[in-house]
Formats: sequence, structure tokens, C-alpha cells
Amino acid sequence: MFLSTRTLTLATALLVPLSLLRAETAADPSGHWEGAIHAPSGDVPVEVDLRLDDGDTLAGTFTSPAERIKGFPLWSATVEGMSVSLELKFDDSGVRTFAGNLSADGASMSGDLLVNVYAVPFNLARTGEAKIEAPPRSPAIDEAWTGEWSASLDVGGQPLPLVLTLSNHADGTEISGIFTAGPLEQTLTFTRAAGR
Repeated sequence: MFLSTRTLTLATALLVPLSLLRAETAADPSGHWEGAIHAPSGDVPVEVDLRLDDGDTLAGTFTSPAERIKGFPLWSATVEGMSVSLELKFDDSGVRTFAGNLSADGASMSGDLLVNVYAVPFNLARTGEAKIEAPPRSPAIDEAWTGEWSASLDVGGQPLPLVLTLSNHADGTEISGIFTAGPLEQTLTFTRAAGR
């Protein structure tokens, strides 16, 4: 009798931490999601594509046909347990955050789109595999354009030297550059817009 009680206690002690670990594991929201933002003026259809990169880094894109946005990369995407946070960063008005929760079966997600001080409800349903396209690649520039380009900008009566160094990538598909303005230096990667 003593042996069976001790065995039961040991088995319980080992199983409890396993069940706790399983409960803390984040859900995998990977896939293609379709739904709507329920704005006061009416529903706005949206699509979100999510995938886990490098094992545990969540990445994805946002599509809004009504706004002619397709495959816009998410600024940030995180998942903790069943909670999902997806951030879009636009030049015009800062960050917009989809703060939502996955359903128990992982087939749907609902929550609020947070824009400044406003919260607008949204619902999404998982409809299949993620449809994330590779970013467009720019063709190489003519060798006559590669090299160092210099200029000067008058800032309050003081010259600010500007230098732009352009080069093609080894595979000949993109243009890279280093832009220097006085003491500041920024590495750039150029992507040519579609149709240009």
C-alpha cells in the first residue's frame, strides 16, 4: 500500500508541471484570415496572413481591398497564449493595433482595432494557409549610376555635405546605397515601385 501511494504522488508531481507547461504554450495563429473591421460607417473587409518564421517569430501581412492595400507587412506581430497583437505602422497616423483573442478551436479571432484613442471591433476567420508573397526585387541600375554622388545643402547659411553611394547587389537584383549627411550615415535598400 505504501509503494502505490508513493508512486501515485510521484506521478502526480510529474504530470502537474507538464500540464502547466502545455497551458502556457502559445497558440499558432499561422494561416490566411478573412473578416471585417466593424466601423461605425459599415464593415470594412480585411485579410491577414500570418506565419511563424525561424521557429517562433510571428510575421505577416495585411490586406484591405477597399483601401487598395495588398500584402502590407506587419510592423509587429506577437502571440501570448491565445492573445494576438498585430501592429500596422503607416506614415500618416502612426500605429494601428489589432488586439484580439483566438477562439478555443483556433478557427477564429476577434477583438479590437486600436487607433489612437478609439477601439473598433473586428472578427476574422481562418480560411487556409498563409498567402505571403516575397517582397518585390528591383532590377540592377546601369553601371553609369553606381558610385559616389556628392552635393551640398544650405542649412541656415551653413553647408551640409551630402553623399550618396550607389551599388548593385551581387545577384544584380537590387540597389543599395549609403547616404551621408554631415555626421549622419544611413544604409539604404531601394525597391522600385511596380510599373516604374
